[in-house]
Amino acid sequence: MNKKLTILFCTVVILGSCGTHVSRTHEKQRSPADIKISSLNLATNDLNLRFEYRSYIEKTFESINCDITFNAGPSSLNINQQFNIKLDAFSTEILTFANTKIAEKDKLLNLKHIDYSLRCKVTYDKGGEIVFEDSVLHLVPGSKFKYR
Repeated sequence: MNKKLTILFCTVVILGSCGTHVSRTHEKQRSPADIKISSLNLATNDLNLRFEYRSYIEKTFESINCDITFNAGPSSLNINQQFNIKLDAFSTEILTFANTKIAEKDKLLNLKHIDYSLRCKVTYDKGGEIVFEDSVLHLVPGSKFKYR
């Protein structure tokens, strides 16, 4: 009886340890891009986006079209830009947009933090994707207009 229980126990342990391994290789290859606002200067209307490409497949970043809403209110911004950037596996790019036109910008002045919602359509030479991000920008200490 003990021999049968030992064999049964060993079989369950072996099958359980072998059958639960899940390969995440393909999941990592299909991770969506990540876009965040890295800095915002309300005095000069400059905006920097941090674009993280998270895939093993090399592509060319062709264009971006973003709608950004600040503090869930009337302050908003639309960015539409063409690029020709070669993306290697898991690359990061800082995209700079100078002299942007932020609607209702005066409602963002003198705030300690700014909530934002970002919706971007990214186009590659091999397709495209839509990326969403909700986050917060904080006022840089000692500054009146710079947020990150």
